[in-house]
Amino acid sequence: MLIPNASQIAGSSFYVSAEGSHIHKINGKYYVFLISWPAGSMRTELVYRADSLTGSYEGRIALKDDGIAQGGLIDTPGGDWYALLFQDHSSVGRIPYLVPVTWEEDWPVFGVDGQVPDDLDIPVKNDSIPGIVASDEFDWDSGLPLVWQWNHNPDNEHWSVTERPGFLRLTNARIDSGFTETQNTLTQRTFGPECSSKVAVDVSNMKDGDVAGLGALQEDYGFVAVKMSGTARSVVMVNGSTGDAVEAGNIPLTQNSIFLKIACDFKNKTDRAYFYYSLDGIEWEIIGNTLRMSYKLSHFMGYRFALFNYATKTTGGSVDFDFFRINNSLTEPSAINGTDENIPTGFNIFENYPNPFNPVTKICYDVPKPANVLITVYDTTGRYVRTLVNKKNVPGNHTVTFNASSLASGSYLYRMKAGNFRQTRHMMFIK
Repeated sequence: MLIPNASQIAGSSFYVSAEGSHIHKINGKYYVFLISWPAGSMRTELVYRADSLTGSYEGRIALKDDGIAQGGLIDTPGGDWYALLFQDHSSVGRIPYLVPVTWEEDWPVFGVDGQVPDDLDIPVKNDSIPGIVASDEFDWDSGLPLVWQWNHNPDNEHWSVTERPGFLRLTNARIDSGFTETQNTLTQRTFGPECSSKVAVDVSNMKDGDVAGLGALQEDYGFVAVKMSGTARSVVMVNGSTGDAVEAGNIPLTQNSIFLKIACDFKNKTDRAYFYYSLDGIEWEIIGNTLRMSYKLSHFMGYRFALFNYATKTTGGSVDFDFFRINNSLTEPSAINGTDENIPTGFNIFENYPNPFNPVTKICYDVPKPANVLITVYDTTGRYVRTLVNKKNVPGNHTVTFNASSLASGSYLYRMKAGNFRQTRHMMFIK
């Protein structure tokens, strides 16, 4: 096949790659698409054409716009043409672009005035959640769905969704030196402009030296996890962006379960990841420092959320992931596949339980949208007693505990305010 050198097209030094090359036969002509890297410049899409497969070929630049390249042509039943190309889009990794194509003198012309438009006149669902990711409650009879990928070839004897139904169990079968060497690391990709994921983990079967949790996986990685040291547990945040695993946060943990979360901000190439933990799945605390994400070809993928467990001292320890929930914002509950909490249709505060009580009762309330919620307690004369909630709440079903051990027996009122919503209920404390 006789294809002229790229420097003959643009008059400069090019590196030309056959990776992702495509050959099409359209209206009796052959078209070859290649990508190139001009010296000191961005990835460029080249197109060559000839009357026969063996050439000779003539070529030109098909597109040189923000590194969008590598792909081929597609046409619709209605006669419209597009190029499906890709861009290395900062730390979120390689993303697809659909580029409109017109034809001039048997040459495909990419984009509009040489640029890829931000929007296309194509009807789509009003949903920014890509179908290549999904929340998971791990309610499976055998395997895992295709949205999951293992970071290494897995040890299939030491992961399971059936040993404890409704949970993903990861068991350590070997000693590893760190996060990136962990064998059974289960991943889903991150996506922009922002996203976050959270997990619930039972850590009661960890062994000394084990580390298990949720990571942001790339060469410059970070994770939030539980670390076992002797018989003591702690929640840690580790930042690996310097090439070393630097422990940037360490909080003692005295319970057997924990909630972990990572939020990724890709807007305008901000490329920051933030790490959180929660003891109850409602109140979240940030831990450690911010990870400056960076897309590096040595790992050859954008950042991925990673569920992991590795041993540094002895094998046999395990953790159980109760759920993985991913969403398209930094702070809101998951909107994917309906697997997250049921979102209420309106504000509401319910009768406390138990009622009467001594001395502790629980009060449940609903929040349909992000809102500042104030819940206060008064005696029957209207005198202020205590504030139970005063913060911004995410949509969902919430619970707050009221301990009246320091108060006198009698009737009390509790009132919820959220925007224009007001509601008051009664409760009875009996010592």
